[in-house]
Amino acid sequence: MRIVRAALVADRPVVEDGAKLRGFFGRKFAENTLFHHHEGQRLLYRYPKVQYKVIGGRPIVVGVDDAADAVAEAARSTDSLWLGSARYRVQEVLFEWQDVDVGPAPLTQYEFATPWLALNERNNEIYRASDWRERKRLLGRILVGNLLSMCKGLDAIVDEELFARTRLDARRVEFKGVCLTGFLGEFQVNFRIPALLGIGKGVSQGFGTVAGTGHVPADGNQPSPDMHPFKRAVE
Repeated sequence: MRIVRAALVADRPVVEDGAKLRGFFGRKFAENTLFHHHEGQRLLYRYPKVQYKVIGGRPIVVGVDDAADAVAEAARSTDSLWLGSARYRVQEVLFEWQDVDVGPAPLTQYEFATPWLALNERNNEIYRASDWRERKRLLGRILVGNLLSMCKGLDAIVDEELFARTRLDARRVEFKGVCLTGFLGEFQVNFRIPALLGIGKGVSQGFGTVAGTGHVPADGNQPSPDMHPFKRAVE
C-alpha cells in the first residue's frame, strides 16, 4: 500500500482543526470525491483514503493508495489555506512517501496523536455501566474491530487472531457540534498500522490518528492475561 503524508508549512502555527482543513480541500477539489467523501448530498460510508490532521500546529494531509498522487498534486498546488476566517500562507510542503503492508505483525506499541472516538451510542451505554476492567476489555475489542474495518476499506485481508491491550485516558471532545468521549494514550496490538492513519469515528477530520512508538514489547507475540482477542477474516 502506498501512502503520502503532505505537511504544509504555514507562516504561523495553525489553530483550526482537521474539519476546517477538510472543508478547505473539499471545496477546492469538489470534483474529486476522495477529498470530501460525498456524492452530491450523499455521504460515502467507507474508510477515507484522504485524511486531514492538524498536529502541533501543522496541517497534514494523508493520501492512501489511489489517493496518494491526488493528495500530492493538491498539496503542491496550494499556496494558501483559508480555514474559517483565517488565511495562512503556505511556505513549503514536506512530503513523506511510504510503501507499507497493513496487517498482522509482531506485537507493537502505538499511541494516539489525536483523540480516538471509539464509542457509538450502544457501546457508550455499556462503557458507562462497566467497571474499569470491563472498560479495558471493551476498548480492546473495539480497537481491533476498528482495525478490521480499516482493512476491509483498504482491501486488506486479516486471517489470524489479533490481540490488543490499552492504556488510555478518557476526555471530552467535540465532534460535529456534539460532546463525545475520546481517548488518548497507548495501546499494543499484533498489527502493523502505518504512521498517521486514523481509526474509529471522524477519521477524515483527524480523529484517532495513530503514531507508532517503534517499540516491540519484550514479551514478543505472546498475549498476556489482560489482552483481548478478536478474530474475523476480512475479504
